[in-house]
Amino acid sequence: MINAQTIRQTKPGAILLNYAPGNAVDLNALAEALSSGYLSGAANDVFQEEPDKNGDDVIAPLHGMPKVSVTPQMGG
Repeated sequence: MINAQTIRQTKPGAILLNYAPGNAVDLNALAEALSSGYLSGAANDVFQEEPDKNGDDVIAPLHGMPKVSVTPQMGG
């Protein structure tokens, strides 16, 4: 599990890429690390709750953040 503690073990300014299924990354901790500037960017291709159909909004703490790419299990 990637959480706040493991994120702090990365190099400041790193970019986190998440293509792991399920809850492998704590998205709230990731959003906090991005907001604080500790991480410089992220790409996330999975969410705890995926949109029902193409065009539906992705509901996640990362949605709308700068320097973040979010795709619902279709980016890889």
